[in-house]
Amino acid sequence: MAQRRIGLTGGIATGKSTVARLLEERFDLPVLDADRFAHGALGPGTTGTEAVLARYGQRVRDRSAAEPTIDRTALGRIVFADPAERTWLEGLVHPVVRQRFAERLEALAAAPTVVLMIPLLYEAGLEGLCSEVWLVNCDQAEQLRRLMARDGLGEAEAIARIAAQWPMARKRARADVVIDNGDRCGDADLEQQLARALSPSAAR
Repeated sequence: MAQRRIGLTGGIATGKSTVARLLEERFDLPVLDADRFAHGALGPGTTGTEAVLARYGQRVRDRSAAEPTIDRTALGRIVFADPAERTWLEGLVHPVVRQRFAERLEALAAAPTVVLMIPLLYEAGLEGLCSEVWLVNCDQAEQLRRLMARDGLGEAEAIARIAAQWPMARKRARADVVIDNGDRCGDADLEQQLARALSPSAAR
């Protein structure tokens, strides 16, 4: 039987990590996290970090660290304000993320189901890694409120970060499953939705 690969995506601050946690803890599914792979691609001592520091210099260097390390908040301000810089960074990080996925999927070849949590799944053209796509959804006002609270952003900066991704309507139109994670949705409701989506009759 072919491996079921669930691409888990959504907009920024829609609750992907909550859904991934439930899939791991309640349904015992392995979750591969693109953000973790991307974080590692810009870790201390990596060629990615060297490239970022060479491009942006002291503006993005974490001066509290003994070895060359990126101040990710400062880097975020640059790339979310300039699409060209964001494209450059994605060109640096995405190949590393793809390689990490390939390595982990090979190690998990015997697993019947694997979850690939990829925030920029559509934007990075990674649908081909998945047998189906699940979208974690909430309305834009709730998304904005969560993002501002989570990252301590002002409204204009939060809106810019949301706008850097595909609109949720465009993602919903392409998703196989939409998981509602609105402001009144708790873990119990999410679990019910996930159980339905995981049922054999729902498999694509």
